[in-house]
Amino acid sequence: MSILLVEDDRDLTDILAYLLRREGHEVNIAYDGASAIKIWQETNPQLILLDIDLPRLSGWDVCEAVREGSATPIVMLTGAVGDDNVVKGLELGADDYLTKPFSPKQLLARIRAVMRRTGAVQAQPEQVLSVADLTLDTHWRRVRRGDDEITLTKLEFQLLYELTLHAGQVLSYRYITDKVWGYKGQDDASLIKGHIRNLRSKLGAAPDGGQYIETVHGTGYVFRPDGRPSGRG
Repeated sequence: MSILLVEDDRDLTDILAYLLRREGHEVNIAYDGASAIKIWQETNPQLILLDIDLPRLSGWDVCEAVREGSATPIVMLTGAVGDDNVVKGLELGADDYLTKPFSPKQLLARIRAVMRRTGAVQAQPEQVLSVADLTLDTHWRRVRRGDDEITLTKLEFQLLYELTLHAGQVLSYRYITDKVWGYKGQDDASLIKGHIRNLRSKLGAAPDGGQYIETVHGTGYVFRPDGRPSGRG
């Protein structure tokens, strides 16, 4: 797997590059944001490990630039602890995040999970799933609302698929983290939150003017085909 590692801490970069190459990955390195965009365009990596605090251009800027023309999976590396930083990265299109310091085991586990998610969509019970005015084609990962196609990342598609497949049923944070991200036994509301916001923005209002995806506070999310809230949250 080809990986673009973007990190300005050269000691950490050496350690991570050694670890990734030992696992058989091809690694290209950028020490600043402007170089990261150039190398990304030249090498078309399968995954980007992206630090937030970079010289010249920030990790936020790099993430946004990549997302304008590519669905390349992005894992943000952040030394800042807090939902705001996590949510900002996810809203810009990052797929996942790791908070420094992290162990080699954590990093490799996240990479393996991203590889699983960005491969072929696993066999689904339905080839085409229709809910309300949305149609999901699981083979081509396409979503249509009426005659209009909605462009989603692979991860956003899988998240929407799980929600629509269980329309009307509350899915817990743990269930979503397990099914969409592949993290067994974990419960990460912050990881999900940014992607839910992106989905809501792309889907627009439901037929009755509400939101398709309802937040059930402290529990998870539920897809409501008519957009009418249940009053749970």
